[in-house]
Amino acid sequence: MNYQILDSSAKSEQEFAQQIGEYCRYLSKKPFIIGFPHYLMAYSVPQDATVIVFDNHSDDGIDYKPQQNFTSGTFLLFTPGEQIIVLGATRKQYGHKAIVLPPPQVEDVLQQPLGKKLFLSFDLDVLDP
Repeated sequence: MNYQILDSSAKSEQEFAQQIGEYCRYLSKKPFIIGFPHYLMAYSVPQDATVIVFDNHSDDGIDYKPQQNFTSGTFLLFTPGEQIIVLGATRKQYGHKAIVLPPPQVEDVLQQPLGKKLFLSFDLDVLDP
């Protein structure tokens, strides 16, 4: 795989997300990913990181099933990390894998035990009123 530019050989969004994760591990630096749909970062998360997602949806399962497909509404089920916290969710709060803190409870993240590594993801819909 050419690590200078991600190619479009991926057959699915999940495979493309996996390519992005490989690329980030190849760089062995702290990735700053911008311009992609944020669910494509799913495989870029280190195993030992606490994931904090700013999002208006919990994105951890629609009608959750153990063999759930990878989509923008389920990608957190596929995301590694010690802990996943979604801040700001007001719509579609499932909480199958993530701790979901709606806007009135956002400050409660300070009460959560956070790991030494943080991985942040910001979806613009968190700014929706």
